[in-house]
Amino acid sequence: MWIPTILIVAIATSLPLDPVQGAERQPFHVSHFDRGVTVNLTITSVMTSLASEYDFDVTIGLIELNGEGAVQYLDDARHGARVNCAGRGKVFVGGTAYVPSFAPGKSDWKVDLLKSVCNSPVS
Repeated sequence: MWIPTILIVAIATSLPLDPVQGAERQPFHVSHFDRGVTVNLTITSVMTSLASEYDFDVTIGLIELNGEGAVQYLDDARHGARVNCAGRGKVFVGGTAYVPSFAPGKSDWKVDLLKSVCNSPVS
């Protein structure tokens, strides 16, 4: 299993400015915080990578929900990552390539991104 590290850094996406539309996205990773606050990471786009050593270029959105489930913050910045599905996989984000290790009972957003992109049909 991949070794988790909590690092929510990404380099290129746009989320819709409409909080309802953003809240409808299915998250690939959810982090839980005090008072029921959650931060959901969503894939906003997937395309074949322009970099030969990666399979996909993805954009990632961030939605923070308060304890009642209402949108508290919708990240409308651009966040991007590159994903390589071969072998153990690799995620390139923020100028660094991460090769995850598997560790039972741990969850990491990069691992969840790999699983979501590499184990799902991409259109």
